[in-house]
Amino acid sequence: MDELYYAEEFFRIFYEENSRDYNIHDLNKMYNFFSYIYTKQGNYEKAMEYCQKVIDSEKYIEHDRDTLAATYNNMGELYNIKQDFVSAIANFTKAISIDSDNPDLLDVCYNNIGLVAAMQQDYSTALKMFEKAVKIVQLNFPSNHPSLGRLYINIATVYQAQGNMTMGIEMLKKSLEIHNGSRPPTHHDIGIANKILGDALHRNNQVFQSLKYKRRAEEIHLKSFLKPDNHHRPAVRISNYGAILHAEGKHKEALEEYEKALAMELVDHAPNDPSLEPLYYTMGMIHFKEKNFLRALQMLEKAIEIETTTDTNTNNHSLANTYTLMGMIYECQKKHKEAFQFLTKALEIKAQYLPPDHHDIQLYYEMIEVICQKL
Repeated sequence: MDELYYAEEFFRIFYEENSRDYNIHDLNKMYNFFSYIYTKQGNYEKAMEYCQKVIDSEKYIEHDRDTLAATYNNMGELYNIKQDFVSAIANFTKAISIDSDNPDLLDVCYNNIGLVAAMQQDYSTALKMFEKAVKIVQLNFPSNHPSLGRLYINIATVYQAQGNMTMGIEMLKKSLEIHNGSRPPTHHDIGIANKILGDALHRNNQVFQSLKYKRRAEEIHLKSFLKPDNHHRPAVRISNYGAILHAEGKHKEALEEYEKALAMELVDHAPNDPSLEPLYYTMGMIHFKEKNFLRALQMLEKAIEIETTTDTNTNNHSLANTYTLMGMIYECQKKHKEAFQFLTKALEIKAQYLPPDHHDIQLYYEMIEVICQKL
């Protein structure tokens, strides 16, 4: 199932359960959560609606520069998607003026202005903005910071658009070097960097050299997406039907199908078999949507038991998601201490494989900050 679909559900319930207790700053953090989720889902009008809620409260939160500046940047990105470039640049510029001492924000905003300029074929301005962003990152972050990898790709794109393939390839090699030094070997970003470099070399008639990078990109792609075909198993078919019902919002019927699938799996597998974890997690999620918090916690505790006893890898994406959902449920129950503990655990895991400036990491910090105010 789409994680963003899940995210929308638990952020919405979290908001509905707690909105009466929030001050304007807490509400704005939640509005930014919703804006982020809707943007990722492609629902840009809804995303802009939540951004506007934050901007409308500007006179009440003038001292909360981080939130306000981030919102103007988000609004600028949405205008850029809609190809309203004048409004996009106006919002990026506003964000910079509000929080000009924040290197994370400046990096993002200057990069975004550069992207808008590049889309308008104003390549000199684009390069100037990207180079500003590079200097900010170099001055404030480690030399292999992932943002540099992104920026070098953007600079390469401009050079290639100008017909300067040599400089473009040089920038792409820098980008790949950065990603190799900051990401796991099979990370999606490394695959993309290899593919882009391979394509550029091919266009520059360096076909033999391009093959090495294209093959590496394909290897990473296959490792990421190829999974065993087990759809012939009855339990899997039933589980898939449950997933369809779940997506249709038929939660009770979905739970019935998942329970059938679980019963069948338990006949053939040990109680702590790793293949059962997704079932427990999904059932916990559905119970959460139905606000059956006690039953949801029971399902998720079982998922955690499986994950922690069968997986020695602490860098576990699914475990982080389970901890997150546990934290959300406890917060909905006003159990702030438990919510803090589980969200902190989730953040610790996420921080092992996401860069510090990743939006998900920022979301966790903001959620934890809101909960800390209630402890």
